[in-house]
Amino acid sequence: MELNKKFWLIIIIFTGIGALLRFYHLDYNSIWLDEAATITFTKLSLSDYWNLLNTLGEVHPPLFYLFEKLILPFGETEFLFRLIPAIFGTITIPVFYLIGKELVDEYVGITMAVLLTFSTFGVRYSQDARMYSMLLFFTSMSLLIYLKGLKRNNFYVWSLYGATSAVAIWTQFYSILFFCILNIYAIIFIKRERNTIIPLFTCFLLTAVICLPLLITVKNLFILRIGSGIPAYGFTGINLITKSISQIIAPNAESIILVVIILIIGIISLYIEKFRIFIFITICSFSMIIATLILSLIMPIEPRYLIPLLPLLFAVMGASYLPLRKRWNAITGSLVVIIILVIAFSVPLLAYYSSSVNPDWRNTAKIIDNISQPGDTVIILPDYNRLPFDYYYNNSTNGLIEYGSTNLSEVIKLRLIALTSNHSVYFIFSDDLHAADPSDNIHNWIINRSTLIGTQNFVYIWKSSN
Repeated sequence: MELNKKFWLIIIIFTGIGALLRFYHLDYNSIWLDEAATITFTKLSLSDYWNLLNTLGEVHPPLFYLFEKLILPFGETEFLFRLIPAIFGTITIPVFYLIGKELVDEYVGITMAVLLTFSTFGVRYSQDARMYSMLLFFTSMSLLIYLKGLKRNNFYVWSLYGATSAVAIWTQFYSILFFCILNIYAIIFIKRERNTIIPLFTCFLLTAVICLPLLITVKNLFILRIGSGIPAYGFTGINLITKSISQIIAPNAESIILVVIILIIGIISLYIEKFRIFIFITICSFSMIIATLILSLIMPIEPRYLIPLLPLLFAVMGASYLPLRKRWNAITGSLVVIIILVIAFSVPLLAYYSSSVNPDWRNTAKIIDNISQPGDTVIILPDYNRLPFDYYYNNSTNGLIEYGSTNLSEVIKLRLIALTSNHSVYFIFSDDLHAADPSDNIHNWIINRSTLIGTQNFVYIWKSSN
């Protein structure tokens, strides 16, 4: 069998394994807030969602929700809403192989594909009814075409890159930063090589035209995010770095140490043997990380926004086999690196499958259904947490009165009305309450007047009665 066919056989096998890992327990975790928002937005018409986007009611483009509409005729289960992310998470595996092959060689490509197969970060966002696995697929496809564009510099390749970049931007706004960095590098590279930059600017124009309807929205959302004082979820500064390491690499120290050692070897190896690739990965990765850190000081950011960097990170890990091939051979060297990294990645992956990672609104709804009486009041805090709660609970079945609130005076009033009527009041809130009320006034007021009934994985149930 030819070597190229052997590589593709390996990729097919690991893509199959990746599919099993992504579809296994796909409906195990409860729907959480953002997934509940996905369900709500998917049911809207495109015009209604676009109005919502333009009134700054949502911070993501509509493309993912259009894909999600494909499942609505078949039902509204957790499995179905997570089906499309699982598919995109699976088909990205062979794309990683092609990126590694384009950057260095087939062995780095194989390593990258294997790492994505077993990556907890990759699996988790392939089992999340959000746009991040779809974003990884389109940014990875764009990166693959971009690498070919740097070598060929023709209209066809750059136009294809411009189109796929636009699709990624229609999937998630933060990808704009990733493509800005790639484009600046391309301008510098092509100018240094004394090649015409007309094909590249054609690509920029194509991307701009396709994304034109989003440009004003992006500006307004950015201004709102940094200046309105509305709740902002995410991390800033050094907290963003530590949280990103924990999520993207591993939450346990042993795995982090192994991966960091491999990364250092990979960086040194690229510097010595593939200097141009070293420069490219270093400039692109550090530019995005530094820009993200600066932005995080005015606009808290989630580690998942950095998911476009995953192929570059894995490429550095894969390149750590380069010095080993001199001592043994390419196959043995890459196999050693793969075994070490799979061990490091498997520990957090096993932990992921053995515990729930989302706030458990499913069991919270069951508890309320079992302990409440007709006429009782339940107050969901913050008010938008009614989305995941109501996915599992219908208060019409037992006469429960349901409210959502993020206002202390309103909470006090609702409690007083319920207690005056000789009914119990249940307060349900998640850790999001602190983001909506940083002073913790509502939280402190509730716990001083109520009894803790139970905790369901970051969801807290308190009862107040006469």
